[in-house]
Amino acid sequence: MGFNPKLKFAPNQGAAIGFDVPGGPEGTGLLVYPSPSEDRFSEMSLIGAAFLTQSLPQLSPPEDSKSDILTQVLRRFEPCQDFFMENLTDPYPTASQKQDLQARGGITVTSLNQWFTNIRRRSGWMDILKTHANSRKDEMKSLIEGVLYDPHYPARQEAKDAITKMRAYVAELSKKQSTSTL
Repeated sequence: MGFNPKLKFAPNQGAAIGFDVPGGPEGTGLLVYPSPSEDRFSEMSLIGAAFLTQSLPQLSPPEDSKSDILTQVLRRFEPCQDFFMENLTDPYPTASQKQDLQARGGITVTSLNQWFTNIRRRSGWMDILKTHANSRKDEMKSLIEGVLYDPHYPARQEAKDAITKMRAYVAELSKKQSTSTL
């Protein structure tokens, strides 16, 4: 037992990191990270994965399959995904919103902060902010609101496509997490 990571990579599908949790069944620390695009690999933080294991011993009994445990861990972040999708214009929860998300998901503040940092980067939100909104959050808010709610909003097609891709990435991540199997 112990933190003994084993990385598995499937081209165009992402990566899986398996590790043993002290006192838990072998391989219970398996986490899957999908790749956001077909031509690059999602960067993975073993430290971030380790934070998620803090709550693994509280999961279902050891007789559950690894995919059941993985699904339970990933579902803890569903409130975060909902928040992100509902707040695309400013996906930065306040301190009180973070407390609510923590309580609803049963996750640590470190895991929550890391999840939001990763999803903003991996979904393309940060790239859209820099490329299409001049790194200004007020312009980002106007851009996203305009693209999503005004079909005649005068945005470049490239920006519209990037926002559509961002939303699709998060929706697909939610779908994969709710139906994940090993």
